[in-house]
Amino acid sequence: MPREVLLEMERHGRVMLVRAIDTESLLEVSFQAPVATPHGDIERLALAKIAFRLSKENERNTKAPAKATPTGSSGSNLVQANARRGLVA
Repeated sequence: MPREVLLEMERHGRVMLVRAIDTESLLEVSFQAPVATPHGDIERLALAKIAFRLSKENERNTKAPAKATPTGSSGSNLVQANARRGLVA
């Protein structure tokens, strides 16, 4: 079943600012394209960008969370790896 995507295009000189929102997931992507770019090409690029972001989100959500690893001799202090902030104690 095809996804419904809302497109917003705004012209700024020779550049078209494009925002696309997937109505199911509310995921938004934005990009720029030359004004002369055919509308069909802009639609295809927007759908490809949304599909890519959705696949990345699904990948991120299906990965197992990082396990806490004990440090020190007592094991009471736990350090957890966090992809964005490094190690979190």
